[in-house]
Amino acid sequence: MIVRALLALSVLAVAALPARAGTLFTDETLQHDGLTRWFDYFVPDDLPASPVPVVFLLHGGTQNNKWMQLGAASRWQQLAEVDKFIVIMPNGVDPATGLSGASGSFNWNDCRMGGVTETGAEDVGFVAAVLDWAEANFQIDTERVYSTGSSNGGMMSFRLAFDLSDRIAAIGPNIAHLPDDSECGPGPANPVSVINLVGTGDILVPFGGGNVGGANRGTVISSDATLAYWTGFLGTATPPNVVPIPDIN
Repeated sequence: MIVRALLALSVLAVAALPARAGTLFTDETLQHDGLTRWFDYFVPDDLPASPVPVVFLLHGGTQNNKWMQLGAASRWQQLAEVDKFIVIMPNGVDPATGLSGASGSFNWNDCRMGGVTETGAEDVGFVAAVLDWAEANFQIDTERVYSTGSSNGGMMSFRLAFDLSDRIAAIGPNIAHLPDDSECGPGPANPVSVINLVGTGDILVPFGGGNVGGANRGTVISSDATLAYWTGFLGTATPPNVVPIPDIN
């Protein structure tokens, strides 16, 4: 399901998706680590009586969860309507003020150390608290909880895989590699499936590794090194099956 959704966003060519028919709830709050934290969530119509999956959709750096309801990202809500899963879109924290809100310019405290983007917020615990809230309010399939996001949100998804592997089944980072100077833990305690969508010509998150966005935003290892880490950790280091995909847009 998460693979289907990510590929849908990458090619922007999903056929016969219905209009969004469920309900988007906005500006929910909870208290965590001394801060008021904010999140939006989408619930499709006609949820089954059986437990349903959850996808955390994490915004990029200097963005907010309202960005995740526009353009290509809005297709997550259409896909949720088809496949009957709940989408949760939390907000990060403003590095300048240390506060969050319903809208603003927010970042995630991913595994990069230092730089102008670092917030110091306890975001792993915040996501866990939102998941606790979801489990208290809905029938959640705790074996099918996923996280995806672009850039800073993708790197935060990596952090969730490291630090919340007992609750996150799979991640799908976009435009993101593992950090070079990491403050994450030594590695996930449990297996976490990974799909990573990156571009060889990315000027912000360099394919070959290095400074993110030029300078003072932390550094990342290369795409190949990120792949090597996960295939080594998961024991899947077999020759890849390479399938060229035509440029249809």
